[in-house]
Amino acid sequence: MIDTLVLLRKQLHENPELSGKEHETANRIVEFVKSFIPTQIIEGVGGTGVGVVYQFAESGPTVVIRCELDALPIVEENTFNYRSKNSGVSHKCGHDGHMTIVAGLAPWLKEATFKRGKVVLLFQPAEETGKGAANVIEDSRFKNLTIDYVFALHNLPGSKKHSITVR
Repeated sequence: MIDTLVLLRKQLHENPELSGKEHETANRIVEFVKSFIPTQIIEGVGGTGVGVVYQFAESGPTVVIRCELDALPIVEENTFNYRSKNSGVSHKCGHDGHMTIVAGLAPWLKEATFKRGKVVLLFQPAEETGKGAANVIEDSRFKNLTIDYVFALHNLPGSKKHSITVR
């Protein structure tokens, strides 16, 4: 699975899309998670966002794990072989890594033995413009999920590897 996730991250990195235009990125995420048999995939959340739902047998709390889909309007000057193919657009905030981490929960959730509740993997659009979160929150399909907890993922360069920082 590690090799599969590394490949996904490289594909996301080399195909960045700007806020509100993350159509191919969203499609790539949907295609990746389909094989891990979610209960539901909600496309177009808040614009181009994706919600991947895993519902367990009994009712219980709904937990959202959120990351971002978008990239920045910045030229990538890296020379590695998976650098951005989209002129003037690149992943400079780690969103490609965030998406990979959250997508990487799908195989784990497929095998999870939870008895109750629901987990939603949320791939939020337009984080960089500040519009995506508001659009997701206003989306009736998101509201209908009846969210109890949201955990937003972001990396912190310089932090200890394999650590979690909570504010």
